[in-house]
Amino acid sequence: MQADYHFFPLAPSSAAPWSFDTWAINAYTAQYGVSPLTEVNTAAPSYPQRWLDWNRENVSQALLQLRNASEVASRSPLFSAVAFSDWDGTIHRSKMIDLVRWRNSKASELFFVMAYFASTTSIENDLNEAKTHLPNRRIIAGLANLTSGTRPSVAAQLNSMTNTGLQDFAWFPYT
Repeated sequence: MQADYHFFPLAPSSAAPWSFDTWAINAYTAQYGVSPLTEVNTAAPSYPQRWLDWNRENVSQALLQLRNASEVASRSPLFSAVAFSDWDGTIHRSKMIDLVRWRNSKASELFFVMAYFASTTSIENDLNEAKTHLPNRRIIAGLANLTSGTRPSVAAQLNSMTNTGLQDFAWFPYT
């Protein structure tokens, strides 16, 4: 089971990337005694840490609950989460992804690393970084299936992946 884009999506403007739906407002207010509508300035370049932690915890809990529920139907589901090798980077934090927790829990056995770069060196560096952060975890290389002038050929991408010792891959449309 692939948990692709299992996180808060960024708005097109990258501003206020989270919904303030009724459930979120009520649950946050009940826990902290303040409405997120009051506490979070959606026009600000950063947000209160407890708001970020609270959202990250909810995303992680949703993934774990999905995993636990699916195990009722099948004793051996494989779960995969999409990641970028920049393990603790801005993109993960902004989308409320807690890859460290997902790695350390049973939330995901496979990690789909998006390594669709314009050079074979970048592909290899990214996959090697992912291997460092994911010891003893199965990594699937996400490669670009468009080989325009800025993309390495299919053979070059596959060679870059195998140079890192990985063999599992998937192609992504990338323009």
